[in-house]
Amino acid sequence: LVPLSTVSVQVLVLACAHLRLSSHHCQGLPANFGRMSMLTTLDLADNQLVGLPDTIGLLKRLQLLLLHNNQLRQLPSSLGELTSLATLTLASNQLTELPASISGLTSLEQLSLSYNSIFTSSLNPLGMLPKLKKLAISNNSLPALPAPLCNITTLEDLDGHGVRVRGFPLPSR
Repeated sequence: LVPLSTVSVQVLVLACAHLRLSSHHCQGLPANFGRMSMLTTLDLADNQLVGLPDTIGLLKRLQLLLLHNNQLRQLPSSLGELTSLATLTLASNQLTELPASISGLTSLEQLSLSYNSIFTSSLNPLGMLPKLKKLAISNNSLPALPAPLCNITTLEDLDGHGVRVRGFPLPSR
């Protein structure tokens, strides 16, 4: 066994599986953040993040990503490369759209997008998520429920509070 005192802090951080930095007033992440390839849980909720580095897409083992209650305005397209991601919380940010690459989140089961300013067409790629079970889109700039959401056959829970529903679009076949 190697004494802990001889192990560099950098190696410990790179080998970390769970990183919880919620409520730390973080305003940004370093560009080399993607080097933490062992991460499965990343909690950055309740901070002051305005963006994410493109290298976040390198976190291939990430299963839980908590980003709610920040100031995110946009998401990098590399987010769609997180194919192990099962839960993503983006509620209470300043997002107006989602990258089309979000359709690459093939393991995603829970997605929270409430309390942003997201428009209907930006949600279209969500219709291609094969495992999505729970979706929260309440209190966004949605005039109606996007039709592609009806194609999600695995969806069990849809929170659309505050969305003006003029009828439910029929799923395409």
